[in-house]
Amino acid sequence: MINRMNKHQLSKSSKEQEYNTIRQIMYNNKYNPSTLNISKAKRTGKQEKKDKKRAKFTYTGKETRFIAKLFKNSPIRISFTTNNTIGKNPQT
Repeated sequence: MINRMNKHQLSKSSKEQEYNTIRQIMYNNKYNPSTLNISKAKRTGKQEKKDKKRAKFTYTGKETRFIAKLFKNSPIRISFTTNNTIGKNPQT
């Protein structure tokens, strides 16, 4: 939620009001509001996501999971697809 607040260009008073609203919601839901940390520094998370390569596997079962586990410690991110989609199934 905080990231969304930082993405939008809000005035300083609007940001402060939004921040206070979030703190109040946290307090009402029995969370410690002091754990709320808004960093003004830009995060490198977006840059890290751009640097990672992706691979797409058609999921067939446990063999596909075994192969995906081999890539766990590599910079390649694995995603799964399926051939069983509504568009490919004939209507009966």
